[in-house]
Amino acid sequence: MMRLSIVLLVAGLVTPAHADDRAVTRNEAMVMPAKVPAAVAEVLGAGFYLAGRSVHSTNQVDEDFYIARLDRDGLHEILREQVAGGAPRGGLGMVWANPTTLITSDYGLPDDGGTFSIITVTGLSAKLAAPVSLRREDWKLANGEALESSGVPTPLVTRSGEVWFAMCVKKRGGECRRERYLRVFGGERTTSDRKPRKLVFGRVSSVFSHEDPLVSLPDLAPPAGSSVTLKKVTGRHRSGGFVCKSPTDRVTHAPHEPGFATRPERVRWLVAKPPIFAVSGHATNQVDQIEPYVEYYRACESDSMGSFLAMRPRIWAENVTVDHADKKMFHHEWRISVDDIVIGNVAGDSNELAIAPP
Repeated sequence: MMRLSIVLLVAGLVTPAHADDRAVTRNEAMVMPAKVPAAVAEVLGAGFYLAGRSVHSTNQVDEDFYIARLDRDGLHEILREQVAGGAPRGGLGMVWANPTTLITSDYGLPDDGGTFSIITVTGLSAKLAAPVSLRREDWKLANGEALESSGVPTPLVTRSGEVWFAMCVKKRGGECRRERYLRVFGGERTTSDRKPRKLVFGRVSSVFSHEDPLVSLPDLAPPAGSSVTLKKVTGRHRSGGFVCKSPTDRVTHAPHEPGFATRPERVRWLVAKPPIFAVSGHATNQVDQIEPYVEYYRACESDSMGSFLAMRPRIWAENVTVDHADKKMFHHEWRISVDDIVIGNVAGDSNELAIAPP
């Protein structure tokens, strides 16, 4: 699940900037609506909010932060922010505390304590409060504890709408041995050495998040006439695959990514129309580490989709790459659909889009 992030990081480090790159990205659209048919409008209803950040294949452009609303009339951009050097808002993570309140973990960390913003949305407008700077003393460090220089505040959210930041305060052998949790919204500011109870998943967007992406995915019955059978293996360095059958097709899929030995363990159907499923399990990477993986497929295509996001029943999105006209760089977008009808695109990659809860 981390492969895409690693690829983007490497691309950002090695892709050269060009004189016109900043001018080009400054004029890019963050929200790209499409026509919404009447039948689809009924599914969208009163709608919901989403927040994101643009992502390009070079780190030498100014990225944007934005908030949009999706409802029966389509996509609406209600806030956009771009500053020289890259918009700080949400650069380290975003989480919706409730359907109309967004908490962002921002770039620019005074004293390494953290900076966050609270944004409230109403209709087609957004109100941004002044950023809040956290200090080292807010984390209540004891003897032998320190805010790790490589650490960042990672947002968490509870069922009741409390937002906490997690930071490593003690490392040993390169691994975090103790985390401290700081409540920044939904109650008095306080710290805890225990992970907050009744956490909810699917609202946090951050490359540093430890959320399991499968937790918030749908788990539907297979569409009529369709099935996926896994070809499991037991050897650590052997790969499994699967056989997909549909009323019109049959595909035998064998993993083809070199250096990763995949062991598929579960199939989960995500969308009925078009039929989309996820295959998840564990993989052994090039340095012999075992890590979880998940891939998404339109049945029964042989190649996997980009990252998948379930927004609401029948409303989903796929992450796609878009080449610039001069082919010097590319950026990422989420293509949003209701069933098999595309209703628009928004900027961002798999770690840069947060969806408000119902």
